[in-house]
Amino acid sequence: MRRLKIGILTAFAALVLGGGRPAAAQPPPTPLSSYIFPAGARRGTTVAVRVGGEQVAPYSRLRMGGPGVLLAEELFERPPSRYVEPEPYHAPTMLAAAYPREWSARVTLAPDASVGPRAWRITSAQGGTSARLFVVGDLPELVETEPNSAPERGEAVSFPLTLNGQINPREDRDYFRLSLRAGQAISFEGVAQRIGSPADLVCEILDGAGRMLHSQDDGVGRDPRGVFVAPRAGTYFLRVHDVGYWGGPEYVYRLTVTDRPFVEYASPAGGQRGKSTALRVFTARGAGPAGQAGSAEVAQPVTMTAAPGSRLMLFQPAGAANAIPLAVGDVPEALEEEPNDSTANRVSPPLTLNGRLERPGDVDRAVFSARKGEPWFLECVAERIQSPARARLTLTGPDGRRVAEAAASAGGDPRLTFTAPADGDYTVSIRDLHGAVRGGPSFVYRLEVRPAAPDFQLLLAKDYLDVKPGEPAALDLAVTRSGGFAGPILLEATGLPPGLTLQPGRIEAGQDKVKLVISAPAGTEITDGTVRLVGRGEQAGGELRRPALAPYIGAPAGLPTVGPRGLDTFLVSVTHPPLFAVETDDTFTYSPKGTVYPARLKISRQPGFNGEVRVRIADRQIRELDGFDAEERSYSSGVTDAIYPVSLPETMDLSRPSSRVYVLGTAIIQGKDGRRHGLLAVSPKQIVIKSQPALLALSADRPVVEARRGTGMSVTLTLHRTPKCTEAADLRLELPQGARGITMMPVRIAAGEKTAVVHLNLAPDAVVPDDSRLRIGARCTLNGYPVEAFAHFEVDLLAPGGPAKSAAKPGVTERRR
Repeated sequence: MRRLKIGILTAFAALVLGGGRPAAAQPPPTPLSSYIFPAGARRGTTVAVRVGGEQVAPYSRLRMGGPGVLLAEELFERPPSRYVEPEPYHAPTMLAAAYPREWSARVTLAPDASVGPRAWRITSAQGGTSARLFVVGDLPELVETEPNSAPERGEAVSFPLTLNGQINPREDRDYFRLSLRAGQAISFEGVAQRIGSPADLVCEILDGAGRMLHSQDDGVGRDPRGVFVAPRAGTYFLRVHDVGYWGGPEYVYRLTVTDRPFVEYASPAGGQRGKSTALRVFTARGAGPAGQAGSAEVAQPVTMTAAPGSRLMLFQPAGAANAIPLAVGDVPEALEEEPNDSTANRVSPPLTLNGRLERPGDVDRAVFSARKGEPWFLECVAERIQSPARARLTLTGPDGRRVAEAAASAGGDPRLTFTAPADGDYTVSIRDLHGAVRGGPSFVYRLEVRPAAPDFQLLLAKDYLDVKPGEPAALDLAVTRSGGFAGPILLEATGLPPGLTLQPGRIEAGQDKVKLVISAPAGTEITDGTVRLVGRGEQAGGELRRPALAPYIGAPAGLPTVGPRGLDTFLVSVTHPPLFAVETDDTFTYSPKGTVYPARLKISRQPGFNGEVRVRIADRQIRELDGFDAEERSYSSGVTDAIYPVSLPETMDLSRPSSRVYVLGTAIIQGKDGRRHGLLAVSPKQIVIKSQPALLALSADRPVVEARRGTGMSVTLTLHRTPKCTEAADLRLELPQGARGITMMPVRIAAGEKTAVVHLNLAPDAVVPDDSRLRIGARCTLNGYPVEAFAHFEVDLLAPGGPAKSAAKPGVTERRR
């Protein structure tokens, strides 16, 4: 039976709490990517990745952009994970929930692949997904091996290294073992939130006795970055967990650990394109007190180079552990001169002013002259170069009154445009949004001030579009005009799948929004393409060419990202029309916990399709399932009326108004080109069941059992029956995730009997993860379907040959920590 791991998904509407027919919206059958693990790899290697997603159809394909990437594109479904014990404190909610399934693929990176992020997506006959990020690195990499949730199971780490991990399940802690010299400094930087992972990482350093010496939470956004200096030679542990002890398979992260110099920031944080800039590079060092680190400053000239049209370059000094982004500008540069809190620096635009908000409360000011009626453009770059500063710009005019204001937001760094209302001096103030408490040497920024030239930007509503043959699909495109540009814009699309067309090809003068319509003729084969849309506008002095940018799921709004804020491509997937439907009988019914309810299904097929349909619980639900479960079942051609057995576990909450579940049907078709494709259909109605008290209950004689590896242990179980279940019951052992090396001989409790003694054997290398419990299930049958109950107990593994621990209470032992 497939055990499903709960993860809250907030993408759905709220749902109806009462009985009767559900009024909540049916979850759509469109795919959604959840994660890729590992979330990156070293260039020059091939890595097997696990791709998590919801409503992903069989024979879906993985797409990943960028030079030096080779893919085995087809995704192959992985076997479902073993039993994961639910968190005992977790009460079921009425919130929407997701139950991602996992697929496998292989990614090969060329030795000369550029270091940095790559966008990946899933596409299929069912549609495509928004992009997430996969990071190409240049250090040795390690994928964690579970279980590693205790110091004694921490994996040894050598430097430099990039660790790939998952915080899964909830409350998971990953341990890694370090061997350090006295005074040796190590730096670490986590990447989770910056690739769209929900993990809010905390990195902690513990000594060999388990005492915490150092803790680092937010460093770049919510990702940790820190330095630790060993007070003495010995073994240390690096512990990684979520700040709120949440977790799930989508809580992926990358963590680089190194003893090389770690570049924190540079000042100035960029320079003019094509010119050499004298940088002051600040690296973490180990000269501070034990457990702390200061910064070392090195002067280094750097030539500002970037790809045409790009405003960023990666810079990594020789021998350094990491690269940092530098901004590349196209106007002259200058450095701020302190003090400028009350007396502003005079600047002569066009100019980029480089500065730092060096302390809490610091305010930097610059003044420039403008003439009445002139259009101006100002932008403060901070987040884009991974500065912790979140800047606010305030502009005042010659009369001292406020003219304009802008602040860092979900859209990124602040920018403002204004038309000078009068001749005179205009003063711009730069401060942090929380400047009273935030500031420091690393709070670098770049302020660009220039007359506003005619320009425009194009922004797509999303980075993917599904198109059904014969049914045009629309995508919103917004136009932001600046500097007086109001002319028409010609649109050019490259990468459209063969036969598809895009309209319109022109945005009229003064128009600020348009609907792009992409059409596929009837009969178009299932295919996809990565499309780049470019706008061309004429202005005095030449042509403007601007790519259309699109938001994507891997770059959370308002947070730093390792990738661009918006992608300059979007995915177009040609889909297949529905060929079948799966409907459930949503009649409100009752069933005891621990039993199987035979739900009725109706499968209807379109003319010309008579294939097999596989049915399982849908990956998206409008409320948590509370353990409601079912095996996947196949229904052959010609079957229209069927029974789908669903299980109600004995742990279900009797106080819930009802349990509701959508089911998902899958069918396989073959295209004209011989390729196979999967199609999905979600039931429009739910299976609605109110749980009743269980018919069986199984209990162990004690909650904690002491045992040693290489020996056995015994547990006495008692079965409590109701008159409906009096026959013999078979017992079986189920191990939690990460446990191994424990076996149990088959045991049966005969009809009329209540107790049985079960014997479990522990192999010499047996493993029982901390904070997990074994469970033994009792099963009998009722009306041809199983009735189940489970007993849970913890196993406390003793050291070989060590004495037994004294019990705090009779039959209860002290737990190992």
